[in-house]
Amino acid sequence: MQQQSSFDTLLTLDDNALLNLISEGNDDAVSALVLRYLSLVRKKVSGIHLASMDADDLTQEGVIGLMDAIRTYRKDGGSSFATYASTCVDNRIRKAIAHANTGKNRAFASSLTLDEAPVTMLADQAENPEAIVIAKERLQMLQKKMDLLLSQFEREVLSCYLKGLNYDQMAQSLHTSKKAIDNALQRVRRKLRIAVR
Repeated sequence: MQQQSSFDTLLTLDDNALLNLISEGNDDAVSALVLRYLSLVRKKVSGIHLASMDADDLTQEGVIGLMDAIRTYRKDGGSSFATYASTCVDNRIRKAIAHANTGKNRAFASSLTLDEAPVTMLADQAENPEAIVIAKERLQMLQKKMDLLLSQFEREVLSCYLKGLNYDQMAQSLHTSKKAIDNALQRVRRKLRIAVR
């Protein structure tokens, strides 16, 4: 019951408050922020149809872009997190499309424009009880999936990554090699596709 109460509290926080908690190592805040922006990722992916990549692959890439945004966002950068996250997701999806296409298809891929639809913020839906209940359920499902899919080491590596640590810092902090860190991040990326379905 106490864990449910903490989820409820996280869902009411704005992006900056969640980012502050993430910088302190709060993994639940990461889940809350990813959940908040998951609909943005899916919306951007929904209008793209490629023979070389399916929607799940593109969604995975978008979520990786979102996680990069969480890791690299700086409040003094001049833009809101929503704007920054949208740009990071766009860039990651475009990069994945360009990589997946070759030759004559590359020009087509680079000309794709992604939907710049506004982000639906959970905080803006505070008066809609149904939206809050659905968001809580999605957060719990995402956390459960991530807990099941990721090993303890992978969760620790992901936490370090989201704090902005580089490979050397992560390896030192977790008393392992850079190769082990890289391998763990690759596994996390593969497992993310399953978690966001």
